[in-house]
Amino acid sequence: MSTLTIPERLFARRILVPTDLGPDGDRAFAHALRLAAAIPEEVTLTLIHVGGGPDDAREIMADMPQVRGALERWGLIPPGSPRSAVGELGLSINKVVAEDDDPVEAILDFIEKTGVDLLVVGTRGDQGLPHWLARSISETIARNIHAPTLFIPRGATGFVDEESGAVTMRRVLSPVSWEPHPARAISGAVAAASAFGAANAEVTLFHVGAGDDRPTLALPEIEGVTYEWRGSDDGDVVDAILAEAHRAPTDLITMVTTGRDNFLDSVRGTDTERVIRHAPCPVLAAPVFEG
Repeated sequence: MSTLTIPERLFARRILVPTDLGPDGDRAFAHALRLAAAIPEEVTLTLIHVGGGPDDAREIMADMPQVRGALERWGLIPPGSPRSAVGELGLSINKVVAEDDDPVEAILDFIEKTGVDLLVVGTRGDQGLPHWLARSISETIARNIHAPTLFIPRGATGFVDEESGAVTMRRVLSPVSWEPHPARAISGAVAAASAFGAANAEVTLFHVGAGDDRPTLALPEIEGVTYEWRGSDDGDVVDAILAEAHRAPTDLITMVTTGRDNFLDSVRGTDTERVIRHAPCPVLAAPVFEG
């Protein structure tokens, strides 16, 4: 039996937040901005809204979440700070209005042209993925998007308080198996905990199946991060994951999902989407592409 080696961190220097100017997008924005501010490298955070015409762009941008206002409210910059204060935190902010009737097409076009390391999306809770991911695109788009996506379900407890900017990152649940390779999911768990400087974060490695089939992992030693193994012998994988997420307060679930064409297709109708629908917390899904 071989050992799976887990890299110590994932870099997220380009973060993209699609927004429909509603509350789901605002929650996604808060998590993305707080994460961007915690990353020690320079980070580009882009807010993108799809729709409207040339005459609407200025008004739409004004309605997008306000970066300086949030950073001031969180105490990361002083009240009344100039625009340059955001840059001094290592943040570059872009606001984009894409004139397109197809949100999926527009967002994937943007990703293809500029690249992205992390996509942060607000979802509709038990109604599933946001409307702009509601249709299949596998027959029209065959692009490899290798970026993990952080889903913030409506009604779930987020790990960022929108008002204060306070972060709660005490327990991250990471389901693991031999296939698909769990490295990116565990890396995401470790990266989330370490990015926020968690003093006592626990990564729970959760395996569904016989105990002797549990993968052997070479786990990185990160200050402030500990590991715990838990498992379920049998039963539905999604039910087991959700039961474990509810058993103890969980701040983040990290998963690996597979797909031949693109990440968004690999999420729809899968175990990952079922977890996103019912998770009590945000879900970080990292794609692994095959063939």
